[in-house]
Amino acid sequence: MPPTGRRSSRFDSVMCDDDAVEALVKYSKEIMCVEYVYLWLDIQQFANMDGAEEDFRKFSQQIDEKYLDDAADLRVDLPASIIDPIRRVVAAGPWGGDMFAELQVQARRHIERNILPMFVSTRSGSACMSRLANEVAAAPAKAPKITAIAVTSFAKRSSGGVKYYSYRIDVEAQGHTYVIWRRYSQCFM
Repeated sequence: MPPTGRRSSRFDSVMCDDDAVEALVKYSKEIMCVEYVYLWLDIQQFANMDGAEEDFRKFSQQIDEKYLDDAADLRVDLPASIIDPIRRVVAAGPWGGDMFAELQVQARRHIERNILPMFVSTRSGSACMSRLANEVAAAPAKAPKITAIAVTSFAKRSSGGVKYYSYRIDVEAQGHTYVIWRRYSQCFM
């Protein structure tokens, strides 16, 4: 996940690690402030989504209904000056990967200021941060130089009502070629 907004290594470390995100979500639920974490994650998925305009439209409507609508269960408390222009784009288009950029910056700001400091002071948050710091310290000082990357066999698929893409990545490093098969799901809530 590429970082969005201003730099915070603590935020980036937590949001790029599945176990840390799970612990942050659990903590956010305990303090009844999970909507900003879910919003940031949904917008991150939306921004990295690759699909047809209809897919973007549907997902943007789901984000609107889930977080911005007056009757939303996970309504975020942001000024109308931020929410209203976004809602107009959701209603009329054009729909695209960066249409929620300002909203994501606001969600990140809220998480960094109000949730993350309390989370890292908890036992589970402190344990997550220690584990992440240890992983960084244990990483090799110099990674092998990648000389070429090619994405091939890109295909849009659907199974059991779930849309996903499958693709092959060929990575060439230090005279060796590595083949990685990936599956990228688009989960619409």
